[in-house]
Amino acid sequence: MFDFESFDQAYAPMGRDEKTARPVSSIPIRKSIKEHVVFWSLNAIILPIVAICCLSIGADGMASMLPVLATKIHNLPLPGAEFLEAYSGFSRLNLAMLASIALFIAVAMLWVRIFRELQDIGTLRMLKNENPIRYLLLTSIAFAIIAADAGVIFVGLQSQASSGWSDVPAYVPWAVTGLYMCSLALLGAWHCDFHYSKKLT
Repeated sequence: MFDFESFDQAYAPMGRDEKTARPVSSIPIRKSIKEHVVFWSLNAIILPIVAICCLSIGADGMASMLPVLATKIHNLPLPGAEFLEAYSGFSRLNLAMLASIALFIAVAMLWVRIFRELQDIGTLRMLKNENPIRYLLLTSIAFAIIAADAGVIFVGLQSQASSGWSDVPAYVPWAVTGLYMCSLALLGAWHCDFHYSKKLT
């Protein structure tokens, strides 16, 4: 049926090193309409809730760490930005909120990639032997982004605790930060499982 004389021929060589091989591209199995409807319906409920929490807490953390991010959008030297001040809600929009949402999206996508690599579907592991410097650089950047996100959420929780909370134990910001990061990791694992788990190789 197949003309392969050995298993090595079933892998496409990657780079000059013949010992390093990349598996043949996987063919995704199409999911049913019901699975797509359930998946995206749950996303429509879960993602806004997590994004609002990130927006309210992460923005405070970023503004505390970098006060320049507290600048209102309508005060920026952009054409038409001053008109946002007249709209309710948009008048409170600042750079910290936009940065926190961008960081949330980046970390969520990063967790999807991490779990994809753990399922041996990605190609990052192969860089460890082929290009170790690039591998270390990419993994270090990923770790730095996740750590920065955790730091922003922690600082935001501490700033809110010091300004409005009373009789809150000192471990609460640590526990909530850990819960937030675990939630993002589970969200990334869920998306990775939906998009990449069922494959024909």
